[in-house]
Amino acid sequence: MKAVALLRFVLELAAVVALALAGAEWSWIAAVAAPVVFVVVWGALVAPKARHRLADPLRLAVEIVLFAIVGGTLALAGHVAYGVVIATSSAVVAVALRVGGDPWADEPARPRDHGVGQRESSIARRSSTSRRSSRSSGGWSTGNRSVPRDQS
Repeated sequence: MKAVALLRFVLELAAVVALALAGAEWSWIAAVAAPVVFVVVWGALVAPKARHRLADPLRLAVEIVLFAIVGGTLALAGHVAYGVVIATSSAVVAVALRVGGDPWADEPARPRDHGVGQRESSIARRSSTSRRSSRSSGGWSTGNRSVPRDQS
C-alpha cells in the first residue's frame, strides 16, 4: 500500500503543476492562485498530517471533487486527455487506498505545540544544570558566566 500512497503523492504534485499550467492559459494570477487554493484545501482537510483532517467518507468525497476540478480545469484549458487521465487515475487511487488500507488512516492528527513543550523542558534542564554547577563551583550561574557568592 505504500506504493499506492506514493502514487497518490505523485498525483497531488501533478495536480499542482497542472493547475499552474492550466491557469497560465488565462492569466498569471490564475496560474498562481489555482495551485495555492488546491494546496491550502488539501493541506487543511485531506493531507495525512492535517490538523483538521476530515473523516474518511467525507475526505474521499473531497479528494474526488478536488481532482475532478483539476481535470475539468485542464479540459477547459484545452488539455482534455490530460484532464481525464488525472481525474480518473486520482479517483481510482483514492478508492484503492480506502479498499487496500490507507497507511495513515489510523494515525490521529497530532496537536501542534509549536515547540513550547520542548522549550520549557530545555529551560528546566538548563536551570537544574546551572543549579548543580553553581553548588559545585561555589558561585551562582547566570547564563554563561558564574558569579561568586559572598564569602562573609
